[in-house]
Amino acid sequence: MEQIFILNHLITLSVFSPLIGLAIVLALPKEETHLIRWAGFLATLVPLALTLLAWFRFTPGQPGYQFEQLVPWYPQIGINYHVGLDGISLPLLLLTALLTPWPHWSLSASPSASKPASPCSCCSRWPCWAASSPWT
Repeated sequence: MEQIFILNHLITLSVFSPLIGLAIVLALPKEETHLIRWAGFLATLVPLALTLLAWFRFTPGQPGYQFEQLVPWYPQIGINYHVGLDGISLPLLLLTALLTPWPHWSLSASPSASKPASPCSCCSRWPCWAASSPWT
């Protein structure tokens, strides 16, 4: 029964599950920076697992959307919550789910994560994507 619920709400769970992680991180004491970083990292693994489930359950060649969910939100004026995956959106969802844990892991693994080694001179942020761009 739980597996049917997860498969029927796979995209919604994948998109909104980080909010649960956010609530957990906000509930942790500020002094526990190590615990906050690990909780944030673990919260990013939930959408990754759900997206991998979608990746392996996806049937290529099937027309239309898969894992589709349509819920009337405000039917009087025709507003619905409608999500689904097709062959183009699935790799994009997977890419997002794969890249999201990466900065959390690098912050959690780094002993001096609170003080970056060399912040960007243009905006004082680390990493600075503008400074590392091949077009600059």
